[in-house]
Amino acid sequence: DEASEVAFGADGTVYVAGRAQSNLPGATSIGGWDAYVEAFKPDVSGKIQTLFTTTFGTTGADKPAGLVVDGTSIVTASNEDGHGVLRRYDVSGASPVLISTRDLGDLQGGEITGLALDGGQLVVAGSTGNPALNAGTVTRAHAGGSDAFAARISANLGGGGQIAYYGGAGDDRATALAVGAGGEVWIAGAAGTDLPGFADKIGVKDGFLTRLDVATGTVE
Repeated sequence: DEASEVAFGADGTVYVAGRAQSNLPGATSIGGWDAYVEAFKPDVSGKIQTLFTTTFGTTGADKPAGLVVDGTSIVTASNEDGHGVLRRYDVSGASPVLISTRDLGDLQGGEITGLALDGGQLVVAGSTGNPALNAGTVTRAHAGGSDAFAARISANLGGGGQIAYYGGAGDDRATALAVGAGGEVWIAGAAGTDLPGFADKIGVKDGFLTRLDVATGTVE
């Protein structure tokens, strides 16, 4: 079993996401590697109590890739049998209630690597060989091979959104995401052969850092 994500609620609840290959206490295995979320909170004596454990995913290989708290809800991002999937749970009661799910589509060898909440929107980053992910309007086109991407979609996982791809002719991937105080999206990752504005790579595998305006597709 593995734990890879942690997020904190305003009421002191700690949410942990990870993956497991067997039944977890209070939850049933789906098959293969299952993603899970657990919630913990201290009682009046300070002893840590497990509030709930829930598993999600497919019978294939699933792995969580992000976890954020939005008021009385949590949103998870996961890589599930090749697809990027977002889920929103209401955690105001004794047990989590799945409110909505959004499948971003087949990542074609890529993966989600970051999730953030910004101004009522979710920002998702990762890499994909798919030029038509289910993340709304394309503001910067896929360049070929595997490209990094960043997308903005509604926190309730409704329709619409915007997505910008970033990469060159080779295989490029995003490995980290950060959102600035002004809403600017930063992605870092690894470049394949070239990048926009950089004709030649430095070595065998180059790193990159870029600021990306998802709404316009502008790259800095």
